[in-house]
Amino acid sequence: APLRNMEFVAHAPLGVVGTHMIIPQSILSDGATLHTPSGTDIDITASTMTSEICSKMNEAGMTVLDARNLGEYSGWWTMTFDQIQQRLGVDMHRQTIEVAPRPNHTLGGLSTDENGRVVLQSWARWFTGVYAAGDACSSGLHGADVLAGNRLLEAICTGESAGIHAAEWITKRKFTGASTLEESLNIAEAELSMLGVESDGPVQRLKPVIQRLSEILTSTQTPAVDATSLATAAESLNQLSIRGEQLHCDETSLVANQNLLETLRAQAAIRLGLASVRSSELRTESRGLHQRSDYPEEDSELLHHNLVYNDGSTGTLALRKGPSGNWILNPTSAV
Repeated sequence: APLRNMEFVAHAPLGVVGTHMIIPQSILSDGATLHTPSGTDIDITASTMTSEICSKMNEAGMTVLDARNLGEYSGWWTMTFDQIQQRLGVDMHRQTIEVAPRPNHTLGGLSTDENGRVVLQSWARWFTGVYAAGDACSSGLHGADVLAGNRLLEAICTGESAGIHAAEWITKRKFTGASTLEESLNIAEAELSMLGVESDGPVQRLKPVIQRLSEILTSTQTPAVDATSLATAAESLNQLSIRGEQLHCDETSLVANQNLLETLRAQAAIRLGLASVRSSELRTESRGLHQRSDYPEEDSELLHHNLVYNDGSTGTLALRKGPSGNWILNPTSAV
């Protein structure tokens, strides 16, 4: 099944520089402020969209978070402050900390209808028996930008819809033999066993691959991204995917094997990153979370969903209309 709208990548504005930690954005509503190192305020309000906060931070360059004056809300952030002090030695009750926008999650995923069914090239075709919900799906709830605070709501609603429909659908189906499942299981086990086999050339380890992946994806998530930088990123990811397939697992057990789990996650992350870059190349406009310096305006001709398949091929899916042929919601900046 294809992935839909992988070019729309949401950022968390308060990534703690030098760590993998992200401070929840709600701290800004509790009184924390953003500044340049010289002390100049970065002008945001409680209603400022996440993408706009990230854009202003990128324009300002280095940004610091000042959470020294949270007043009555300070107690709610004790655990976060303790974690940062243990990790960096910074006491946020007394000191500011450097933060920067960081890719957090994608609005893309498996294309689903209102029942959570995974659809293919058109809304009339679905991948029989396959459902998706939450972060795994592209439900369309957020449009082209994040509706702050609704990520959990989307997971609950899409999970409920998929569960109800799947429960009703399965009662009318008759199951065939298990031969297809057994064949797929044998293929998967053979692929997993190859991770422990020594390959020609230097041994590929996990950490350098993940670091390189982070560097490539970070280069595609800036306001200055254009066709050249996307093409460069795609080529780099293709090269990295070769290294990813050659990753070596020291442990070959299929039971409680964290090394195997992290290796599979890294390989999947490379594939998802490549899908995101290819989808970004297709959308030659700026819309919502997707911004390009070479196409800074919206293009009404591109008011559709982009699809990326596992073999690298691409396609489009029309926006969904109601049964009468009219828009369910008038598409403005949404996709």
